Amino acid sequence: MKFMHTLCIIISFTLFLNLTTFANTIIPSYALPSDISPPEITSESAILMEAKTGTILYEKNIHQKLFPGGSTKSLTTAVGLEYGSLDQMVTFSDEAIFSIERNSSHLWMVPEEQITLEEALYGMMLQSANDVSNGVAESISGSIEKFVQLMNQKAQSLGAYNTHFTNPHGLHNEQHYTTAYDMALIAKEALQNQKFREIIQTPRYEIPPTNKNEIRYLHNQHYMLPGCTRNIKYVYEGCLGGKTGYTDQARHTLVTYAQKNGLELICVILKSDKPLMYDETTTLFDYGFNQFSLLKLANANTSFTSIPLKNSHDTIKTRIQEDIYAVVPKHIVKEKIQNMVVLPYQIQTSVQKGETLGYIDFSYQNNPIAKVNIISQDNYNFPVEKEIPSSMEVTSSQTLTTSFSFKRVIIMIIVLFLLLGGLFSLLSLLSTYQPMHKR
Repeated sequence: MKFMHTLCIIISFTLFLNLTTFANTIIPSYALPSDISPPEITSESAILMEAKTGTILYEKNIHQKLFPGGSTKSLTTAVGLEYGSLDQMVTFSDEAIFSIERNSSHLWMVPEEQITLEEALYGMMLQSANDVSNGVAESISGSIEKFVQLMNQKAQSLGAYNTHFTNPHGLHNEQHYTTAYDMALIAKEALQNQKFREIIQTPRYEIPPTNKNEIRYLHNQHYMLPGCTRNIKYVYEGCLGGKTGYTDQARHTLVTYAQKNGLELICVILKSDKPLMYDETTTLFDYGFNQFSLLKLANANTSFTSIPLKNSHDTIKTRIQEDIYAVVPKHIVKEKIQNMVVLPYQIQTSVQKGETLGYIDFSYQNNPIAKVNIISQDNYNFPVEKEIPSSMEVTSSQTLTTSFSFKRVIIMIIVLFLLLGGLFSLLSLLSTYQPMHKR
């Protein structure tokens, strides 16, 4: 019976898959072993990740610790957006301005100058201004050191375990490092913020006159962004922008986003040369968009099979927790995706609404590509059988014993009366008997 129940679940879900349609949500991340030959990349480290699912489409030395340079500012901006308000004022201190190398990227801010956080974020991401990065850090956390703690906490929470930052701008420090994989995780998280998307896609921006300076004109430093006129040779159709970086030790670094045919891809290049990082980012994007597609495998909130509740006529209604997608080679159709359902045969405890009861694993050629939880639609209370307390059992036993003893006494009394009656009858007969005398 258990085998037949599981088989019915799998068959029903296979039929359900044919009814699904596309939507836009986030799902768990799985690396997909591809049967497609990847391109050759000469940069020290590179990764191509699909932004919605986290699927890794290309990797080279993705866990090697390297220096990120100005790519650090992607996380600085993400943390600034999370903890700050766009209209709050950033007031620049001496430390924010003069603690950076004067030949590094900056906006020539002066002590006590003020701009809004929104203007500062554009200054960081478009012009890669290091003095502005320090100002943002002080505005959010009160000090650069405390802001860096937030950055490292955020990185850890995203699973960027091989990342450690010592400043908000990316100027060289031996203890300031990351990996291509970690930077892709950070980029994936940042892309969820609509304001971050807006900033990185802006070719030009103006910071209005401040209390200390005239208007500032900013130009996006990312050559692949359409509308960025610095070098149209590297413009890539569908590019959403990103972040450049450079130090002598880090060499050239590049984080880039692009969108085509329902796919959003993230490319991270570390320790490269210019313009090689643009050429190889283009190569990886072409590889990703030409060879892969996004399939939706399940719809969120769709009712799934019911699970019997033990000792009850009730069944627990379940549903799919979220929309689930998979990135697969373009020649793969949905019918070739296998799935395995893992659910208990029955439930013998109370269940809360939204509680995970099982899951579905999706795979292609025995390689896992996606997973989705099956959860309870409502609250269910497990029925408890009523048991007789031990004190009541003793009382009942005593009552039975007492009842049995009383009946035995009655029977003994009746038997005694019968015996006495028989004895009296015998004596009465003897008293009336007259024996005959001899003559």
